[in-house]
Amino acid sequence: MRDASYPYKKIEESGYLYPIIKTELNYYSPLFYDDLMHIHTRPAKLELVKLQFDYLITRGDTGEIVCTGFTKHCAVNNKGIPVEIDAKTIRLWQEFPAL
Repeated sequence: MRDASYPYKKIEESGYLYPIIKTELNYYSPLFYDDLMHIHTRPAKLELVKLQFDYLITRGDTGEIVCTGFTKHCAVNNKGIPVEIDAKTIRLWQEFPAL
């Protein structure tokens, strides 16, 4: 989102919050302190008030898959009430390159 000139800070300033409501992680091999890793994040699912990001974590030196998972978020206003996902996020989501 930052690369699309819409960092999370701007989303919050526009009155929307996207707290995490669910996470899932699948571990395949360990990382140790100071190991280089790459975190690949991709939009996955978009619903009326929820969205999901999928993650792939790889070892920096070999590209070996270390972990996969997702975070699911719910759009809420600044009072914590669920609301529809904001239009700019939807547009950016739809413009994101497909696999």
